[in-house]
Amino acid sequence: EAPGVLRPGSKIALMFCSLKFAGGQDKTATRMLADQKKDKRASKDDKVAKGQKQDDAFLADLMRTCAFSNNGYVTKTSGGVSLLTFHESANGLGFVKDVMAACVQQTDKPLAFHAGLHLGTPSSAFPNKGSGRADYLGPPVNTSARLLALSCDKGDFKSGDAGQYGCAIS
Repeated sequence: EAPGVLRPGSKIALMFCSLKFAGGQDKTATRMLADQKKDKRASKDDKVAKGQKQDDAFLADLMRTCAFSNNGYVTKTSGGVSLLTFHESANGLGFVKDVMAACVQQTDKPLAFHAGLHLGTPSSAFPNKGSGRADYLGPPVNTSARLLALSCDKGDFKSGDAGQYGCAIS
């Protein structure tokens, strides 16, 4: 069901995106880490780890939900950066719109979302040996990664307390 796999040579929309909580760790987590270093108590470290796991699970669920509702396919995620594919660029734009709407609704912790979307034909699409998920190679993949980098430039697409957003589309 991954875009471009059943019909090799067809154009698909490839997107690299980054979805993280804006500003890195919150102050509570930083204080807890400082206390843990002083007191050497594992319970505070466990609380930080649990909070990080909950944050990661929330972001992964948000990514999957928005991708699924727009006929998207999450290929891989590493360090908060994901590669997604869509059958059409309009689906990719719908994904961006849905994630940005979720970012605005998120009130307790602001989110930072950046994306690079490119329509092209990957050189190859094959199952990844480790994950079994479709993996893509070729210039369109590289272009979408470069567009993500452009969308993350400092000073662009800031929206105050609600977080940061950026999107570069080719």
